[in-house]
Amino acid sequence: MSLPKRILGLAMAAASLAGAPAALAQTTPTEIARRELLDQAEAARLAGDHARALELASRAAQLRVTPSLRLLIAQEHTAVGHVLEALDQSSVCAREAAADAAMNNRERILEACRALAASLAQQVGRVVVRVPAAPEGTVVRVAGTEVSAALWGVAFPVVPGEVTVTAEAPGATAFQRVVTVAAGASEDVEVALVVTARRPPVVIAPPPVVAPVQPARGPGAGPWIVLGVGAASLGASLAFALLRNDALSTRDAECDIAGRGPCRDRPLAEAANSDYRTFTAVTDATLAVGAAGVVAGGLWLLLGRSAAPARATALHVVPRGDGALIGLSGAL
Repeated sequence: MSLPKRILGLAMAAASLAGAPAALAQTTPTEIARRELLDQAEAARLAGDHARALELASRAAQLRVTPSLRLLIAQEHTAVGHVLEALDQSSVCAREAAADAAMNNRERILEACRALAASLAQQVGRVVVRVPAAPEGTVVRVAGTEVSAALWGVAFPVVPGEVTVTAEAPGATAFQRVVTVAAGASEDVEVALVVTARRPPVVIAPPPVVAPVQPARGPGAGPWIVLGVGAASLGASLAFALLRNDALSTRDAECDIAGRGPCRDRPLAEAANSDYRTFTAVTDATLAVGAAGVVAGGLWLLLGRSAAPARATALHVVPRGDGALIGLSGAL
């Protein structure tokens, strides 16, 4: 009996013996469905439909996988020409069986997995990629599969035949090489990435910033405020003058403060005389402030005018029964 047929016989026998205790111990619907998948996979294998057998066995492994089931999957991968996948499954099967000392039929399964893995190891090729000077961001691919930097310098399994090795890195010329790898042989590939000279970036100077020309502005609202204060002070001065005259009339009507005539009500006359003096002082003060404000505001307004005055500013005076309401509009 040839080695593959012997391994296949051992695999199926091991699968039957190892799967029986699990099936007896687990009677869940999922386990029952898994056993049915395995039975269908066995039937497809016996009928020579290895692709179907592989599909069914792989679906059963998604529910629960055992070393014996891995052996069956590895054998079916071999039958359809998936050498790398078969080597992977048989190697894992051997490791799992060796680690599980309590597994039923362990010695037979372990022997079958090791024998299949040893046979497949001679059917694959290997490529050793070396990158002496790898720029940052280097990506290496072997037969279309990206190879981690941890595997550079390590034998990487490939399907025998022509294998394309590529490498690329930012700012470097892409590397590509095709090697022919025989079964059981290994080929070394040294990757040489040439970093292209980087041109200095072209710096485009921004256009000069030209400050916008501000139009000439007028004196603003300043003089109008001064004029408003002056006008309000003049108005207050007039009001205080009226109050002063009223106090004077009251004093003279009640008594001659100097004592040259009779007095009807001396206390009232003295109070009126005190008010008269107070209103006289306030009237003089507000008159002075008002006159100064009107003169200063007028001069400011005349001297501060320009060819392009600012937005118009206006002073609004609204007469009221007890005085006037002063307002401004426009820009300061």
